[in-house]
Amino acid sequence: MYAPVPFIHELADDVAGKPQPLPWFAPGVIRDPDLAARLANAHRLLEAGTDALAAEAAMLDALSALLVRYSQTQPEPTRVAPHDARVAVMKERLTGDLLEAVTLAQVAEAAGLSPFHAARLFTRATGLPPHAWRNQVRLQRALAPLRAGVPVTEVAAASGFTDQSHFTRHFRRMFGVPPGRWQGL
Repeated sequence: MYAPVPFIHELADDVAGKPQPLPWFAPGVIRDPDLAARLANAHRLLEAGTDALAAEAAMLDALSALLVRYSQTQPEPTRVAPHDARVAVMKERLTGDLLEAVTLAQVAEAAGLSPFHAARLFTRATGLPPHAWRNQVRLQRALAPLRAGVPVTEVAAASGFTDQSHFTRHFRRMFGVPPGRWQGL
């Protein structure tokens, strides 16, 4: 993977909350299973191309962990107030049109933050990263149409999921049963 130097430098500034010298990494191999898992997850999400918000957040998480753990300039993360009006702006952006593909950069821009700070603030305030929170909202809104007998395929599409299997996977994770079975309960 190649991350452009200006991007990494800007991310280091965002993590620290102030301008930083250019991060430098010692030569050699970094053996960090957690970091490797974060990077692999980000790559899987990017390759899948189904959820740009989740992919961007995962990549920022992995690269900021790399910076904090291994850069020679190790920026100290800025403390962000968890109760902030910007969280409401981000929630509004995330729920405005659940069918629209939304990126972390768009959510951050709406709140006047960098993507790193937006993801961090949102996660601290809600307990969930933006993509997971948005999926939870989609699933909650899907309950009424399912209860009314609308076919699962239609509910999945109307809820903003890419396909029925994507919807079913998230539904089962949240409610413990697939949506069709839940409908029959």
